[in-house]
Amino acid sequence: MSLEYTDIAPPATGSGTLVEIADGLFWATMPVNEMLAAINIWLIREDNGWAVVDTGWRNTESMAAWQVIAGKWFMDNHPTRVFCTHMHPDHCGLSGWLAERYGASLHMT
Repeated sequence: MSLEYTDIAPPATGSGTLVEIADGLFWATMPVNEMLAAINIWLIREDNGWAVVDTGWRNTESMAAWQVIAGKWFMDNHPTRVFCTHMHPDHCGLSGWLAERYGASLHMT
């Protein structure tokens, strides 16, 4: 098995744009702060909704990006599960907000 790298351009940070990188696997970037421009977040389309992996920093820019994503992608299905890969605030900052907003289960170590 070998790694295969794609030549897919990254989504604009904080734009709420999702880029499909594999069937049902979507990539977005969320703004962080002046020290770190952005983090990657992932959305996985499931039969009954979406699984979200990492959520972004809790700031107005990331919340606005999630509003754009919701308006374009969550019309029929919304997040049912939110996963945080680790406890840095740029990865779990909006996890409670998303889980509460959509009634999604929250999973983190």
